[in-house]
Amino acid sequence: AIEIMDRMRIAYEYLPHWIKPGILVYNKSEITFSNMSSIRAFATSSSASRGFSGQILVVDEMAFIPKNVVDEFFASVMPVVSSAKNSKVIVVSTPNGTSGLYYDIWCQANSKESGQNKEGWKPFRIDWWEVPGRTEAWKD
Repeated sequence: AIEIMDRMRIAYEYLPHWIKPGILVYNKSEITFSNMSSIRAFATSSSASRGFSGQILVVDEMAFIPKNVVDEFFASVMPVVSSAKNSKVIVVSTPNGTSGLYYDIWCQANSKESGQNKEGWKPFRIDWWEVPGRTEAWKD
């Protein structure tokens, strides 16, 4: 989460001055802009985002969240985005076996039965060779 926040700060720093909103809070786990929008990073726990609402939730490396934590964690964060009309949940991970919540979501997203799965998940896959700068030497 902190690494993603670092990337958000870098993106902000590279924005042209005329488009940068003012900053009210700028620390390791939160950026709050003068228009009252914010970006927050939370640890993976069952109460991580309790009391907050949001438009976009990004769960990074979900396949590696321990089984005894991931179900409770996901149940606690879903109300954060479900209260907003146009909210998005983005789950990002490298694969980690053929079980667990991430695997289940991936399989649902790839279901071809009705053209789209009932939960509305959309799969996106990026292979290592599609990333600029990754060569056979990188793979080796």
